Amino acid sequence: LVQRIQTWMNNLPRRILGFQTPKELFLEEITKLQLFTN
Repeated sequence: LVQRIQTWMNNLPRRILGFQTPKELFLEEITKLQLFTN
């Protein structure tokens, strides 16, 4: 049950995030960090 709620929350677009999901923004930031470290 907790895993299902966590998945739902991480895939829910948020107005404060420019209607992106937390998961999308997290992956975007990880990609940016990888570009700077290479």
